[in-house]
Amino acid sequence: MNKWLSGTLVACTLGLLVACGGGSDNPPPRPAAPSSLSVEPGDGMNTVQWPAVAGVTSYNLYWAETTPVAKATAQMVAGAVSPYLHTGRTNGRLVYYAVTSVNANGESDLSTEVGAMPVAPVPAPPGTVNATPGDTMVTIDWAPVSRADSYNLYWSTAAGVVPGGAGVTKIGNIQATSYAHVNLTNGTTYHYVVSASNTGGQSVASTEVSATPLPPAPGAPANLTGTTGDTHVHLSWSSSLGATSYNVYWASTAGIVPGAPGVTQITGIVATSYEPSGLTNGDTYHFAVSAVGAGGESALSAEIAVRPLPPAPPAPLGLTAIAPKDVTQVTVQWFDVTDYPSATAPIQVGYNLYRGLQPGVATYYKDASRATKFANVTAPFVDAAVSNATTYYYVVTSFVPALPDVESAASGEVSATTGRAGGGGGGGGGGGGDTGFGNNLSFPLVFADGYGVAGAKIAGTWPGVGPFTTVPSFDFNTGLRPLSTETLSAFPLLSSNTAVSLGGVTYYPQATASTWQAEWRNNATGAQMEVIVDWGDALLSKTYTASSIVRIETVLKQDATIAGVTDTMTAYRMALLSGSRTTELQGTDGTTLASAPRNVFAINARLKIEKIATGGGADTVVFDKAVYEGFGTSEEGGGGSTVVSTKYGAELNVGGTLVYGYNFRLSSVTGVPDKTGQYRITFSLDPQATVGTETVPNHVTMVAKSDAGATLAADGLSSSVVITVN
Repeated sequence: MNKWLSGTLVACTLGLLVACGGGSDNPPPRPAAPSSLSVEPGDGMNTVQWPAVAGVTSYNLYWAETTPVAKATAQMVAGAVSPYLHTGRTNGRLVYYAVTSVNANGESDLSTEVGAMPVAPVPAPPGTVNATPGDTMVTIDWAPVSRADSYNLYWSTAAGVVPGGAGVTKIGNIQATSYAHVNLTNGTTYHYVVSASNTGGQSVASTEVSATPLPPAPGAPANLTGTTGDTHVHLSWSSSLGATSYNVYWASTAGIVPGAPGVTQITGIVATSYEPSGLTNGDTYHFAVSAVGAGGESALSAEIAVRPLPPAPPAPLGLTAIAPKDVTQVTVQWFDVTDYPSATAPIQVGYNLYRGLQPGVATYYKDASRATKFANVTAPFVDAAVSNATTYYYVVTSFVPALPDVESAASGEVSATTGRAGGGGGGGGGGGGDTGFGNNLSFPLVFADGYGVAGAKIAGTWPGVGPFTTVPSFDFNTGLRPLSTETLSAFPLLSSNTAVSLGGVTYYPQATASTWQAEWRNNATGAQMEVIVDWGDALLSKTYTASSIVRIETVLKQDATIAGVTDTMTAYRMALLSGSRTTELQGTDGTTLASAPRNVFAINARLKIEKIATGGGADTVVFDKAVYEGFGTSEEGGGGSTVVSTKYGAELNVGGTLVYGYNFRLSSVTGVPDKTGQYRITFSLDPQATVGTETVPNHVTMVAKSDAGATLAADGLSSSVVITVN
């Protein structure tokens, strides 16, 4: 603040005693010194004033930075005029002044001494004050103030900071334009104002600012991974120290920047995983994750790209390959994949066929240098790009047409040798042996339990009633021909493209584009049925060693000897076209016959194989499966594959007859110390079967057997044979 310092010059009147007779020889008196000297301090200067003295011709101003002011030591300004501006002074340094009067009689004594200190004007308050939080600290900075000598910082944990107020702490004489306020409590908010000071005083307070010290933000999450799913992806990452939650960012293009157009943020994720759903299968999505803690949000993790995809369809079953002896080509056939992705919303899948020249195509079919790919083909597929007298190996996969890279595993492998008719087998029990390679039904069939050979519930009848008078509709749930991919212009469809001529008669080979289907019936009423059990002819006539593959076949059939069989059913006349056993190729000339015999398919048929103990002890069960236990599962191993089957099922053999078949590989038997000896093979009927959530009772009783070497239980629910392994 400005302060006037003033002093009053007091004149001392001296009484002079003049001696009598003194007269005019005494000199005139000197002038009186100025009275009421005053000094007003200013910025780098002092203003000195005094009143005029009568009879004075000039004034001398004396000044010094020490007191008292003496004529002999002080600085003198001769002829000074009031008011006198004494400039060039240092603010804050005290200067003392005295004045004398001068006339012809001489110079007066010094006036009363007065001191004053130059001061600068009070500075303006600091502007642009910032408070930046840190870990247990706040850094306050401000713009410099002109002519400020220092700064004062005032703080409080309550808003409304007033210098000198209750709860307000002052930190004074700050020489810099910033201050680090340390040792604070994280999470507590601190409020600040700043003032500027100089010799003129202290400015008013700045605008108040506040900040909350916090620990540092967590580090960016590491190890972000994404697993594809059906219309969703599963994201996971490693936890970040100090994180209380995570933010997930995603976009359809690479280069995620939070807040940028097209970038979606999901906040408040407390786990280290997240599953965005409702995505479009086949589209690529880019993801990044940040960690959020008390100190804020981290940088983004490394960005990843994930493409949601549906589960791959199952591999096709029933793969067959036939090489007719009179043409250089191979016809490959398979069962359609149905009920993908669900029975309520199925889609039509596509198929890729792979061909190799060595066995084990499933291990190298993706290698274009070793396998030939026939993309997006339909069954039957005629491979005409083959050479004569060459063996070819095939597998087939299914895929989603809209997403071609969503592809199943490879099917079981089959083979065919051109120049000699024949092909590989497929179907229940692992294929090989005497199994067939077609699904053209030539022998009538009754579904005892209302379920088809693959476990689908039968809804229609044979041949069905279609939209045209010449083409009926078909129930694909039977697992028989035609396949769901086949569009018929007539029924039966006997294709001239695959016809062969034997003795002047045209035949249509099985498992080709030729399509026929003998009459089948559905035991929809659930009536109890009597059947004859017939074991495969070769089973008991062969000798076996510990490395043999025992082909076990069983047929349930009815004929006119069975009560209730008083009618006939339509069958197709079949003929052996070429080959034998695994190379056997059969076909039909398209003519039908009325057949009283028919086969029966029961879903609760069970096969049990036991190693008979010698010298006492319990028999060892080496296989025990029922047909219905394999429904809904997929298993490869057709065409003589070395895959050991864990399922039991039924198939159509080369003659178009339904058989229960299983390849019993003695080399794969475990749990017995010696594989040689006797084995009991039992074909039985479970009292009930479970299909999905439905319990289906047994509808079949075996009342007779066709094999002298077989036994039949009195209750008609099991039949067994015994084989010897040398």
